[in-house]
Parts: sequence; C-alpha cells; structure tokens
Amino acid sequence: MLAALRLRQMSDQILKAIRKVDIISAMVTHVQSHSLLERLFIYPYFTNHYGYLLLDKRTKQIVAIDCGDFQTCRFHIEKLMQQESATFTHLFLTHSHEKHCAGYRDWQAVLPSLRVSSHSLPSTTHLQEGDLTFVGDLCVFPLHTPGHSPDSLSFVVTEVTPQSTKTPLVFTGDTLQTASCGPAPDPQAMYSSLQKLRSLANETLLFPGHELGLEALSFAALLEKENEFLVKKLAWAKEQRAQGQMTVGAVLGEERLYNPFLRCFQPHFQTLTSENDPVRVLAKLLKLRETIQPS
Repeated sequence: MLAALRLRQMSDQILKAIRKVDIISAMVTHVQSHSLLERLFIYPYFTNHYGYLLLDKRTKQIVAIDCGDFQTCRFHIEKLMQQESATFTHLFLTHSHEKHCAGYRDWQAVLPSLRVSSHSLPSTTHLQEGDLTFVGDLCVFPLHTPGHSPDSLSFVVTEVTPQSTKTPLVFTGDTLQTASCGPAPDPQAMYSSLQKLRSLANETLLFPGHELGLEALSFAALLEKENEFLVKKLAWAKEQRAQGQMTVGAVLGEERLYNPFLRCFQPHFQTLTSENDPVRVLAKLLKLRETIQPS
C-alpha cells in the first residue's frame, strides 16, 4: 500500500544526480519508481529550511518552490542548469515570510524572463486557488491554505503524461508539516486549510518547508503514547536524524494516522483538551506546543 511507504533510501539514478549536482534528493521506495521523484531535488538553506526544484524532462524547464536566500538557491539551480542543459523558468512562493521568499527580487533582477508566482507578493504573478500552471508535462495547482499567513499557498504538482504514475506531490510551506503544522495566528483559517489538505489523495507525498519531523513527532507522542503508527514513525525519525538524513517526504495517508493537527475533530483530542469545537482543540494544541517547544 502506498500509505506504507518510507523514504529511507535513494535510487541509483538519484544518487548519480546528487553526485553531479550537489543537491539532496528524496526517493520513495518499495514501489515502482515515482516518475516525478526522479526529478525532484531538495536543498537545505538557513537553519532548517528546504527549497525544492523540479525538472520537466521533456522541455528541460526547472520549477522552484520557495527560494530562501538568493545565493544558496542560485548555486543549486545553476548546478542543475549546467548538468541538465536546462532553463530556470518558474518560481512559486508559498507565502510572504522573508526566509521563504527572500531571494525572489534578486532572481527577477538577474533573470527578467523568470515567472515568479505567489498569492499577493509585489511584482509577482498573483495566483488564486485553482489557477493552473503547466510547465511542460508538469501541472501546478495552487491551493489557498491560510492560517500561518493570510497569503499562504500550497502547490499540488502532478505529471500529466500517459507514462507517469500520476501520484501528486504537495509543497505546503509552513501550513502542513510532518506530524505537525506551522504556527497559526488564525486557528480557524488553519483548521480549514488543514482539512483541505487532508482531503487530498492518500498517496499524495508531502514536502513542507522545514526539517522539523523529529521535534514534531516527539510532541505528538506526548499527546498519544499508544499510537502504534506514531511510535514507529518516531523511531524512524530518530534513526534518520542520527544518520543526518531528512524526514521530509511523508505520505499523506500516513499523516492522517499520526498527525494530531489533522485530527482535531477526533474524540481523543477533544477529551484531552476538554473542547468539543475542533478549532478550539487546534488552538489549544498550538498553545501547548508553544509552551513545551518554544521557538
């Protein structure tokens, strides 16, 4: 079952790409090779942030999700451009918080042809939910997912060829994270956004903007000590951290089993927080996390 996948190792093809491009890549294993993950590249920036690059094989166009600081992003994109004889054509920004979009104006200055898209950032193409963008054989579908910030977008990406596996990827920035969600000044909006993301297909692969899986799973384990799915996922995350490996790339079907912020409507969390309204449950869990794990 796709919900039982683990991102524990990388394919030979992607390992070759890493050696050539100096970019970390992730690969789902135990199933037929995922057509999009063969061309997904992940690079770290700042303390625990991730930027994502996708290469359209047919047109050799590069799509970036968030750019972080300009110099780091440029290094990795230029490496990929050189290696694949590719062109950087599209940059999608999940939200306007500085660390996720800091370099976009620099990119516009050095690459005026670059199409930069966001919900409402100045001098970008403004996207509303459902505004499709096709980049070669890639289809990018924005979802408006406010809560962390009013302008937050999540990007669902699929490959639309007869040969592709059609399994979608979703890049969620600071909205949905591995076993968690981002800080939410607006719990009502965040709850609605999380339920929207929860409704995506089970096999959807989740790629958030941060490497916080171990911390999030440790907090979740405090809330649900007997959740066997959570216990196994936490053990896996500890192993990944010990080996210096990433924990991003969760399967949404699994997230529904252990992510407390996706399950605020369930009796366990209502009893735990003494609240019946799932939005108030979410608000209390966020406050508790802030108290236990201050940023």
